[in-house]
Amino acid sequence: MDHTWPCVLLLLNTLIYCGHSQDLLRASVKLISPQEPLFTGENVTLQCYTSNQKYWTFVWYRDNQLLPSQTSETITISLPDQAGQYQCHGKKTGRQQSSRISPNHSVRVTALPTASVSVSPHGLLYSGETVTLQCDISDYTDWTYYWFLNNIQITSQTRETITIILPSQAGQYQCQGKRTGRPQSSYISPNHPISVTALPTASVSVSPHGLLYSGETVTLQCDISDYTDWTYWWYRNKQLLSPGSPSKTITTLSDQVSQYQCQGRRTDRPQSSQRSVSLHISVTGNRPKATMSSDKKDILIGDRVALTCTVESSGWRFYWYRHRQDSEPVATTSGSSYTLSQVSVSDGGQYRCRAGRGDPVYYTQYSESVHIQVTVNGSSTSVLVGVVVGPVVAAVLLTIFLVLLCRYKKSKGSSSDRIFWPVHPQSTNQDPQQDQGYTQVQLLDAGYTGQLYDSADVSAGSLDGVYTEIELCSMSA
Repeated sequence: MDHTWPCVLLLLNTLIYCGHSQDLLRASVKLISPQEPLFTGENVTLQCYTSNQKYWTFVWYRDNQLLPSQTSETITISLPDQAGQYQCHGKKTGRQQSSRISPNHSVRVTALPTASVSVSPHGLLYSGETVTLQCDISDYTDWTYYWFLNNIQITSQTRETITIILPSQAGQYQCQGKRTGRPQSSYISPNHPISVTALPTASVSVSPHGLLYSGETVTLQCDISDYTDWTYWWYRNKQLLSPGSPSKTITTLSDQVSQYQCQGRRTDRPQSSQRSVSLHISVTGNRPKATMSSDKKDILIGDRVALTCTVESSGWRFYWYRHRQDSEPVATTSGSSYTLSQVSVSDGGQYRCRAGRGDPVYYTQYSESVHIQVTVNGSSTSVLVGVVVGPVVAAVLLTIFLVLLCRYKKSKGSSSDRIFWPVHPQSTNQDPQQDQGYTQVQLLDAGYTGQLYDSADVSAGSLDGVYTEIELCSMSA
């Protein structure tokens, strides 16, 4: 009997507890403000709701973790850092009574509208161009726009599009939208770099090169690094010469010192090139004179002779003359040398040169003449002298002899026109020694060819004499 009472009490307590459990209140989490969707940067108010809110203390959980600092019926959280799964339940103050824990309430963050910067014109941007930037936001329309350059707000710009001038306003651009309704802002856009591409370069070249001479025609050419459809603008001493010339070359008579520049322009982008660096054109007033030289002094038949024509500057063609400088050139060369191969005696003479360049051709002065004398070698010289000089000397000596002989005969008086002609000698007496050397003679006219008999040449045993054949000519008195 004593042991039955504890069992009865335990059973009663159990029944009482079970009846109370069936009477517990269920809690729930409600979103008070703002209405979904919820955006980054917003503050959200949550309420732990039970049917009887009096005398309750509330316990909050986020992602199954107790939030010990939160004990109020409502809590305020910041997005996106405090987004998550929220639960709560209430406890009766002063009594051991609590509500059931609420189901999970998901607090999710909706992404803000995105912003981006677009640029016009597209592609490469060049110095001097005007560029339009536009802020594009994915949702809604009632935005106020904020612009940033290199992370610093441009307070003067609040419109969807802005205009900048290059290169002074190049940099990193961003934009963001803000509005009075929800969402109150967009994301700030990524950086959009605005960089400047250098314009195509221009340069001026001159032909001919080097020293220029007064009155010479000079061609200037404008070369631009990219593209081809340029119109060329020429400047002399920074003053515009030819607006919009289609030619990349100009021709000028160089009669003064000047600074020349050029620039290209076109309808497509880039619409211009850089202006070239100044090209200094200076002119000398003296017409240049050519200088001619030969690589050999003693020139023999069959030699190879190289003539060189020198002018102080460059870009010349060379003209070669023989004997007379006003004659047609015997040769024209692009190089400064002219070669005579296997020369003969007929190649000798006076040679000159001059140079010319440009269109029309500008000529230098003629060079001084160089004398080319061709001689034969040693063995040929001896033969030639023997062949040519020998007969001439012999003829001269014979002529002198005949003249002297004729003068001698003339000085004898009556015998002046005659000589003795030996005939068959006849003895005048019986003594051969007395008759030796004496002959009968007959008179001969001048011009007759005969024989002279020299008695001194008669040998003692022979009457034959030594004869010399000569031809006489009449001599004037």
